[in-house]
Formats: sequence, structure tokens, C-alpha cells
Amino acid sequence: MYDGRMVDVLNLQPEDVRPHNFIHSICNLNRYTGHLPFPISVGLHSLRMAERVPPHLRQAALIHDWSEACFNDIASPIKATLGNYKKHEKAAGRVIFDAMHVPYELLAEIKQYDVKIRQDERIATWGYENWKSDKWTHDGDAQPIGITFVEQHWRDVRAEYTDYFVRYFPEQDLITWRT
Repeated sequence: MYDGRMVDVLNLQPEDVRPHNFIHSICNLNRYTGHLPFPISVGLHSLRMAERVPPHLRQAALIHDWSEACFNDIASPIKATLGNYKKHEKAAGRVIFDAMHVPYELLAEIKQYDVKIRQDERIATWGYENWKSDKWTHDGDAQPIGITFVEQHWRDVRAEYTDYFVRYFPEQDLITWRT
């Protein structure tokens, strides 16, 4: 982890869930296994989603992909072929949500926003005409939310994410970053 601790991700414990470790990681993890004209990190994805969901879902949106800090952002078709991968990812997600005192059931409610924001990411990186082509069958007829993504340095994303995080998780310890 970012703070130098070793964590058994296949047996994640509540005491392993330290926000700075997860925030740092997801702000460095690229979506779409890095196959983009410019990087969109998991952290930026989560932040932009949290800004657009109803207020009662903001905490869940911020942490919905924290398990990827343990397991990476692997393309869904590949995840499906990796045996127990989804089981382990879901178990870690439950521990994370419990440790952060966010109801795990909110994941089902934010799924629609996750699918919609994916459309914005695709338009921003591959263009509207490419997005409108018949290549994107995975999300059905999901429509974009209307977020414009631009290239941002991971440190800027981490700073912006951290500011938003402390607003919605005020009970957490102050997060400071090494330079």
C-alpha cells in the first residue's frame, strides 16, 4: 500500500481500509487498461460520478471502485474468465463499504450512473462519432450524463478527489500527501 503496509487483499480487514492508500492508488490507475488517447484514472471517474449523483449517493460513488486499488481495473470480459476474481473483488468491496460506514446496497443504486459516465468517457476519448457506432453494445442504449473529461495529471486528480472526499467523509483523519 501507499503507506508501506502489506495487506492481504484476498482477506481484506476493516483496519486495512485507510483512505489515503485507496485514494492514491485509484488516482494512479487508468481505466480501460490504459487504452485511451489520454489517461482517465479510476479516481477521476469516481470523483466526476460523485459530483453528479444525488447527495445520498456521494459517499458510495467516491468509494465504489476502491476494490480496484486491490485488484486493478480489469476489463469486464476478462474478469468473467478469472474464476474467483469477482468473488474476491466483491468481498473486498463489502469490507471497504463497511469500514467506511456506507451501506453496500447503495452500489445497486449507483450502477446506472456508472454506466452513463462510461459513455462520457468514451465520447471524450474516442469521439462522438465513434461512440455512436454499433461497436458499443456492452451498455445497451445508455446515454451520457454530459461530463467533459480532459487530461489531468494524477496529482491534480488526487488533490481534487481528496478535497471532495474530506467534504463527504468529515469524520476521517486529515489526509496529507508526501511530496
